[in-house]
Amino acid sequence: MTRPSLFGSPPPPTPASPSPATTGTQNDSTITVIAPEGELVLRVKEDEGKEGFLYRVGISRLRGASAYFDNLLGPTFNEGTRISRELEELRKGNTRLLDIPAEQLPEVTIVDVGRISRVSTIKVLMADFLRVLHGSSLGKDPPLLTNMANLAIVADRFDALPTFAALVKKHKYLSLIDSKIKTKGYSASTEERIRQRLLIGVFLDYPPWVRYYSRKLIVQGSARWNPEFVEDDSTALWADIPGIEDESLFRRQCVLDTINSLQVHFMSLYMSNQRQCRLGYDSSAQCDSYQLGEMIRFFNKIGTLRLESRISASDGTTDYEGDITKLIDNLRQCPEYQIDNNHAHCGLRERILPLLLLLQSMIDASGNDIGICGECWRDHKASYAWSLSKRPVMWAKGNGLRPSENHCRNRHGATRDLFMAAQRDWTGDGNFPTLNRTPMFLPGKRPESRPW
Repeated sequence: MTRPSLFGSPPPPTPASPSPATTGTQNDSTITVIAPEGELVLRVKEDEGKEGFLYRVGISRLRGASAYFDNLLGPTFNEGTRISRELEELRKGNTRLLDIPAEQLPEVTIVDVGRISRVSTIKVLMADFLRVLHGSSLGKDPPLLTNMANLAIVADRFDALPTFAALVKKHKYLSLIDSKIKTKGYSASTEERIRQRLLIGVFLDYPPWVRYYSRKLIVQGSARWNPEFVEDDSTALWADIPGIEDESLFRRQCVLDTINSLQVHFMSLYMSNQRQCRLGYDSSAQCDSYQLGEMIRFFNKIGTLRLESRISASDGTTDYEGDITKLIDNLRQCPEYQIDNNHAHCGLRERILPLLLLLQSMIDASGNDIGICGECWRDHKASYAWSLSKRPVMWAKGNGLRPSENHCRNRHGATRDLFMAAQRDWTGDGNFPTLNRTPMFLPGKRPESRPW
């Protein structure tokens, strides 16, 4: 069957092969009763090769809570007309539905519940999901995070996300999870936990989780973004969140390119013919050469620079895979080198620290950071997504916010302009010497392998 998706208009579901009502081959004790007066037995299978699990459900409840079941059980599909015909026959004896044995009710088979994580059985998971469709809660306390993420995937599979999101919002499950994290001092630092929260935030329309956990994923990176990573088809949907995955990777590449451009900027300045020594009347080329050498040695020491011959270049280079915050912290450790006591403030440290502080603020600032804004992603994706936007030609230090009808998108635009710019004037005076040249020192990935 075609899996309905949150990220586009789902096609009408293909009905499962009809299963005629059984006569004595089922036992009531094997059926999970979701609705005691339900008119239908739903058989749910993970795949065709399994027998599946049985649930007694109410047709009107399913149709009202799920667009998938509304189509499948409606009059326009064979399943819907078959069920109506069988129920008419059952009602001829004026028997209450509550008194009809479950084995005499019409049965519908559903195969595939979505890309959930590996579980020992889907019986309890599907029972919880069907209870949600019937208006029941999941208890006073929120489900475990993995269970919540799996339920969101199942809800997406059956086009019932609005129903599940409304229940989660009504019982404040996500707020309760946040409060427990703060109380216990727990940090969702593992990638799987981050991805689960991000998927829940996107599927259940909870913008705080979308922004916060997308930023954490962008900053921390993912092993899955390594070109050599081999994907496992059995992984859950949060391992490759539709739409969000590509956008997060693209934003990380933009941030790394920006940090790389800052490193290239200072090497280019000290390799140019413009004197960088601050001694004034007694400035010297020897000071610039000394600072350039110490700068290269420092970048090489912290692992942000590789030296490569342009005579015979090696292939297969990859982007930095570590935490971006740690990368910036390493750059901030740059010492204040002096060729002698008379040459103060001639080196890299005093000039790069304010720019690193600027980058860190743009990465961490609440509401104006590199994370994905849930509201803008939901309502203005085409104009908001970095991966769908045209790169600004130039960004200069001191650029202000651009005018916009939406203040939220205005602030996002200022961040996007910095990290997506084709060139950046880090001096702030319009002077951008030698940045278009390709130096013999090649930090990061080759330009031709970037996504743009």
